[in-house]
Amino acid sequence: MLKPKVPVSRAVFSIIAVLNCAAVAVAENRFSLVAPGAPLPRVVAGSHAMEQDAAVDLCRYLSRISGRDITVSDKASSGKITIHVGRDRFVEKHVGMIHKLRADGYVIRCLERDGRLHLVLAGNVGRASQWAVERFLADHCGVRWLFPDRVHGEVVPSRKTITVDRRLSKTVEPDFVNRANCGMYFFSPPRKLLRLAPYGDGQYGNHALQYIFAAKQFREHPEWFAMFGGKRQWWSYGNGWQICTTHPGTVDRAVAYIDEFFKKSPNAPVVSVGQNDGNGWCECERCKTFVNSVKPAYTLSERWFHWVNRVAHRVGKTHPGKWVEAMAYSNTSTPPRFQLEPNVAVTKTFVLDSEFQQAEQWRTVCRSVNLYSYMYGGSFLGFRHYPRAAQQFLKWGHDELGALSHITECAGDWTFDGPKYHYIQALQWDVNADVDRIMDDFCVSSYGQAASKPMRDFWDRLEEVYERRQPGPYRKHHKDWLFYQWVSWNNGSYVQPNDEFLGYRKADIAFLDRCVATATRLAAGDTSGAEFRLERLVEAWQFQRSLLVSYLEFYPASLDIAIASDKDRQAAIQRARHVAETRRARAISLARMRAHPAINPRISTVGFWSNCSAITIFSHENALLDELCSAATRFHIKTKGKAEATRFWQSVDRSDSLHDAAKTQLALIGKKPDNRLTNGDFESGDLRGWVVERGQVAVSKDQVRSGDFSAVSTTGGPLTISQQVPVSPFERYRLTAWGRYATRPPDTSVAMEATVTFLDGQQAIYVEPTRCMLRTLDPADGWTRLRLTLSVPARADSATIKLKRNFNGNTLWDDVVLEKIRPGPPIKHGELVDTFDGQQLDLSRWTRMPPHGGIHPPPTADGSLAMDSEESYPVHSLARFNDLIKHEGPGRYRLRFHVTPSPTTKTARPGSASFNFSLTNSQTSVTRMLWYFYFSGPGRTRPMLSCFNDQSGIRKFSSSWNVKHLAANRERDLWCTFYFDPTEVTVFAAANGYDESDKSLVCRYKHGLSNMAANGSINLGLFKGPYRVNEIQLVRPRQQPK
Repeated sequence: MLKPKVPVSRAVFSIIAVLNCAAVAVAENRFSLVAPGAPLPRVVAGSHAMEQDAAVDLCRYLSRISGRDITVSDKASSGKITIHVGRDRFVEKHVGMIHKLRADGYVIRCLERDGRLHLVLAGNVGRASQWAVERFLADHCGVRWLFPDRVHGEVVPSRKTITVDRRLSKTVEPDFVNRANCGMYFFSPPRKLLRLAPYGDGQYGNHALQYIFAAKQFREHPEWFAMFGGKRQWWSYGNGWQICTTHPGTVDRAVAYIDEFFKKSPNAPVVSVGQNDGNGWCECERCKTFVNSVKPAYTLSERWFHWVNRVAHRVGKTHPGKWVEAMAYSNTSTPPRFQLEPNVAVTKTFVLDSEFQQAEQWRTVCRSVNLYSYMYGGSFLGFRHYPRAAQQFLKWGHDELGALSHITECAGDWTFDGPKYHYIQALQWDVNADVDRIMDDFCVSSYGQAASKPMRDFWDRLEEVYERRQPGPYRKHHKDWLFYQWVSWNNGSYVQPNDEFLGYRKADIAFLDRCVATATRLAAGDTSGAEFRLERLVEAWQFQRSLLVSYLEFYPASLDIAIASDKDRQAAIQRARHVAETRRARAISLARMRAHPAINPRISTVGFWSNCSAITIFSHENALLDELCSAATRFHIKTKGKAEATRFWQSVDRSDSLHDAAKTQLALIGKKPDNRLTNGDFESGDLRGWVVERGQVAVSKDQVRSGDFSAVSTTGGPLTISQQVPVSPFERYRLTAWGRYATRPPDTSVAMEATVTFLDGQQAIYVEPTRCMLRTLDPADGWTRLRLTLSVPARADSATIKLKRNFNGNTLWDDVVLEKIRPGPPIKHGELVDTFDGQQLDLSRWTRMPPHGGIHPPPTADGSLAMDSEESYPVHSLARFNDLIKHEGPGRYRLRFHVTPSPTTKTARPGSASFNFSLTNSQTSVTRMLWYFYFSGPGRTRPMLSCFNDQSGIRKFSSSWNVKHLAANRERDLWCTFYFDPTEVTVFAAANGYDESDKSLVCRYKHGLSNMAANGSINLGLFKGPYRVNEIQLVRPRQQPK
């Protein structure tokens, strides 16, 4: 029987009524945590310091969101809402299950008691309340933490009213109880915890022996330590020495240490007894007897885990439920033939594909195999994005290996690796988290709703490229889990050069370009934060793009360039300009990234380029640029003469990307370059001039390219010969070498190669790596040419040329030439005088201060150098002052400068405007004198000088002095004189010209430095700031120039 048809009007009315009822129900289930005109919630904290920090953090963000002043208070409130951050008495009474939470799990729960609403944000341990606060702020207030920038690194919405569901009840427990995030640090105040909840609870993956067996133990019980090299050995850093694992006293000591550890950290689930890094295993007779007590003999792994078992057996009796952890790492990677104690957890490192199967074998002898991965950004140049591979790896570890811990070394830059930080933290808490949802949220939060779709496409394409990698040598299984493979610094035989770029195609560049262009257009007019974050991403992409263009377009190109017509010549010039513009784009994007060192900490370090020492594209693009230009010059000279060729290159404007290449061509026209190598053709009949660093090599007449002799290896194995030559900044060189295979190398070998490294004294200078390789492994190809060109960096005084091979086989070298194809500027070390009267900064005196950001040198105007120009970089002198503190009396060094506050001083932070300068090296281990000379002005009644002196990275002296005699010198010029001798620095300052009388004395202090050039050459550096330098002079007065 058919049911009566309901009239349409009644049906619509019924639906509206139902919807209204539902809306009322929803409204009734929500309450206003913060609302205009309503009393503020009372925020109370537990007794733990981290709970109190979390409460302050919550109040800080609730205040920013609502625009009202919300604070932590124990006082009663007229409002009816209390927020409990941490385990206070209310939480202890009404959330009984909180003690049963796994590790640092937490609850977010609304409760109604005695007519009041209570919001609980707490866990069983102190830090859990911070995780609860962050989760609440993210899920219910829209807060996002993206990267550590104080202005644009987080998203904090503005909401006058914050509502919460009365039924809110969430319990969150981590899949990995230990989530150590090594190298990417986004701290919450007060810098105890990292945002998004990575945390190391207890000890996993530690080289713990160095702490258990330290200096005191070695003094009192040297017999506990490994014997090798004929004696018991120990040193302070845990690398290269172990303990005597058969001495019973070592077990007693370890157990005592563990007892003390758990007494101090009762909530820690685990303690580490991990071996030290490297070797240094005991060779005493007792250990030898133990090793040979079974057939076949115990492996290093077995003797080690036999000791771990003895320790764990005793700990299991006194600390039931606690784990004893040791690493399956290096010499102890393979599982033993016996079962481990039930309380032993193993932490397994993963580098090669064989280690995945090895981990599964470990699972058969112990209950928990923890994960130690290397998800670096820092060992690579560009983007590496793999959320699904990361999820598969972590889920495998959690589900199949029983892993309790995941430690990852993931240092990188937030522009390249920001999403990784977010999805790794989420997956460590929940291996089944939705990575698509995580990435969608990241893109919307980072780039704004409008630009989120093209940016999601951008990241998805990067993941697609990562997943394209094919199985090959050393990566046959789980290829996408080998996060540390293809590192760009490995020069060994298992990583091919430029492996990082494998998988990319030209179509990817075009696609990613479209994503970035579309996102930039859509983000225009969005929030300043979204625009800022997209700008940083675009800079990173432009850097990566330049590398991919070089690899895909320039690297395959031959250096043998033939030009038969003027059309060919113009095409060669155009291609050379394309190479030069790509290099310029790279330099600009790198400089812009370095302007934000907190966001790009890796790329902003002095040693950044050491991350990619195996890359060869840089050498080839340099050589291609010069060969294209040289071929065009040869044709020009042949058809129109030297004068016309000279006029062409002289016409290249300074703004043209080919300007630097034009200077090289002008230096080459009509001149024969000098060869700087000794005996590069080996015609002396010996290896005179060369150093054999490894392997065995001799001069032979059997196979030569020219003349009578060549250098030939006499045995297999790696081989390196080198020669060091003096160089000067900004000289340009061309290296040519001919190599040949006498026998065929293995197919997986890295080809014969030449490298050039630059030195400042004994210190390596990190610049774009100079590495060139043969493009063949076939002996039938005969003699093959290597060619590269390079420019000497600012601080270099020598270069080391190395000819190498990394495989077993026989090779030959011949006709090695290093030609200087362009001179550098004349530099007189120990002397600097500049009045800045030119139209621009004199770049024969000054250069960029590494590794700071900035696009162009500071400009000159009206006879002064403006150090506050936007997008300019700080500078240092080309002249060195390595003997700065070696002279006394009238012959000592004198620094004079005349500086003026710039117009921007009035808008600077009150009292902060200063002239910042230094005499320093540019090494990681810095030796320097650094000064801040603060101008008087708003917030500062008189000038002040602050100084900081460091010797090899150790602070030796620091102090500040008010310049009382210049109190009336408000926002005006400073005329300063510094004298340096072996023990003291003397400083004078005056308002109207240089004055070295007692009335102008600022200070005389002991500088505390012994060797200014201990870590590299000393240059005078000028930092950016709101000031103008009218003149500067650093000389020894007896040698003062007119």
